Amino acid sequence: MLNAIHQLCSNYPHPDTHYYKTPLAIHNLVNNMAKKHLNKELYVTCLSDPFNMVPAASDYSVFVPAVSYIDTEGLDPNADDETLIQQFLDKIKEIPFYKKTKKSSFPKFLQALLIRMCIEYAKDTENAARGLEFTLLHELGHVFHHHSKNHAKLNQKYENGSSKYLNNISLGLLKKIEEIKQSKKHETEADEFAMKTNSRGAIHLFTFLTEFSKQQRKLKKGRILQSLACRVLFSPKGNNRSFYLSHPSEILR
Repeated sequence: MLNAIHQLCSNYPHPDTHYYKTPLAIHNLVNNMAKKHLNKELYVTCLSDPFNMVPAASDYSVFVPAVSYIDTEGLDPNADDETLIQQFLDKIKEIPFYKKTKKSSFPKFLQALLIRMCIEYAKDTENAARGLEFTLLHELGHVFHHHSKNHAKLNQKYENGSSKYLNNISLGLLKKIEEIKQSKKHETEADEFAMKTNSRGAIHLFTFLTEFSKQQRKLKKGRILQSLACRVLFSPKGNNRSFYLSHPSEILR
């Protein structure tokens, strides 16, 4: 994935030639993107769960997956799950500032599936860079629209909205419905923000996710758990069933 980072850096040049050639390259890149598109600096930090491959953002921060800091070319996608996971964790340990503070909640077969997905995606450096740029711009879109503040307001609304006419279960259900509706709106706005700059990256990213899930679901001998994981994570059309309760579908995107 590191090669895609360096490719993307050329889109956000900096007068210091060593600016992007350090372990902090992704931090520098995100901040340069924020300066260009938001005219502000953000705090960039690495997600504590090494198997969390989805970046996130608040009004002041962007949280980047640990896989963004490593060279995935040295990983063997054909290795058994245990070996592949250990190879990945050994690479993560090489990140000088990384501290694993959270144990992954993902089962091992899912950890291996996510690693294989990243290896496959990073093979096409140019398109991986485009997809990565879209993903980071999407997170900047959340910052631009102050989505974390909107979410906090929704929580506050229900914390102050206790009623003698509604029990906790009914209130919780209403909150969940409104959260899903708000989240879909937020994700659509963030997509639109990113698409203004990089629509090609979005097309490649969502096409890849759909095709990868189709391939994995066909696996049988020796990879049954990976196939089952994709059946749980992805619908027959390649959409993550739980994730897309709160996000637009890949087809829609």
